[in-house]
Amino acid sequence: MSYNWCFQSFDAREFELAARNSRPEIVNSVLREMMEPPGHSARDVEQFERIGEFIIEHGLTYMGLNKADAEVLDRFVFDAFHVLAE
Repeated sequence: MSYNWCFQSFDAREFELAARNSRPEIVNSVLREMMEPPGHSARDVEQFERIGEFIIEHGLTYMGLNKADAEVLDRFVFDAFHVLAE
């Protein structure tokens, strides 16, 4: 699977079902990817980690997120497909 694939090409329900049990491992892998290259601000790191925890608890949903947090969730989706494709 290429990380260039579009998220819309996957059935969101099937992806959520497959990811449910391994969600913490996926989120931690994506967090490591998001931290490269080094040099992110403490605020960026805190936001990445906070949204990672949100995904672990709630799955992939925008409910309750502000615009900045939704953009971080979008990055999680992109980076998740990159990590899972390796």
